[in-house]
Amino acid sequence: MPSPERTVRRFRRAAPSRGVALVSVLLIVALASALAYQMLSRHGLTIAHSEQLLRGGQAREYALAAEAFARQLLAEDWSDEETRAADTLLEPWAEPSPPFEIEDGEIVLAIVDLNARFNLNGVIGKGGPDNVERLKQLVANLELEPVIADTWVDWVDPDSDVNAAGAEDETYLLSVPAYRAANQPAASTSELLAVRDVTPADYAALRPHVAWLPETGLRVNVNTAGYEVLRSLAPGLSEEEAETLIESDREFQEVAEATAQHAALGNSVAAIAVMSEYFEVRIRAELEDTQVTLASMLHRDPTTGRVRLLARDFGRDFRPVDPPAGENDDAYADDAPAVR
Repeated sequence: MPSPERTVRRFRRAAPSRGVALVSVLLIVALASALAYQMLSRHGLTIAHSEQLLRGGQAREYALAAEAFARQLLAEDWSDEETRAADTLLEPWAEPSPPFEIEDGEIVLAIVDLNARFNLNGVIGKGGPDNVERLKQLVANLELEPVIADTWVDWVDPDSDVNAAGAEDETYLLSVPAYRAANQPAASTSELLAVRDVTPADYAALRPHVAWLPETGLRVNVNTAGYEVLRSLAPGLSEEEAETLIESDREFQEVAEATAQHAALGNSVAAIAVMSEYFEVRIRAELEDTQVTLASMLHRDPTTGRVRLLARDFGRDFRPVDPPAGENDDAYADDAPAVR
């Protein structure tokens, strides 16, 4: 039998080894726990990210469905022979509608008549000179600097000649950073912000009354146009007469009917219409904590009723109604770019 002294020495040699093994096991358990925690955390983030993407995709599809619904409304309006000849603010597409309730959210939809606004591209082309004067009148009605009209004409006309108080490349090349005049039709109302002499406050005042349309003509729907735009077409229209016109139902079926009742509009017959072709659809789709906004420009062919998508922008904040002129609101600082 081993002596007691040998047994004690053997135990003393084994004790440190067992302590090292125990510490090693504890370290391994701690490391495994940390790795498990990291994996669970990342897995949770992955699941949350996937859910967010799924809701975002679903909300986007809801927004596109609302756009399709708006297109259907405009097509049905044209299909109805009683409403085909003219567009008014009393028709279903123009009437404000309550939000559409969906599971865990809602969809808000508004359709805006772009032919109720002044087409910024109308200052070039066949009727350009007359439309420049109308733009100057609109600027004056809004109590803005008159040079805005001249600088805008130089921005969109195809030449490099300075027009009156306008500005061309030699002005913009001195900017930091330097840039050139577009010298082509506008593809966004926000291009006004790039034009000399146009301040953000000027743009906020102009924006509710102007639009960019993919044509160089000017055809303002007298049934839907606002006070400032109507007075730009007919400077001789008194304030009282303009207010009376705006407050009426305005269901003119022909331009001649409008000019017969309001002689001041007679000088702008070429720029007046009673039917609209261009519309903007504004949509906000909310699904739980996810929100998608969409602004789409549509064209409805006046002869076939076919509704075609011209532009689509998922980046803008939703505003069903434009703020009053002059109110500082950057919600539409970037209008939808043209789909080319």
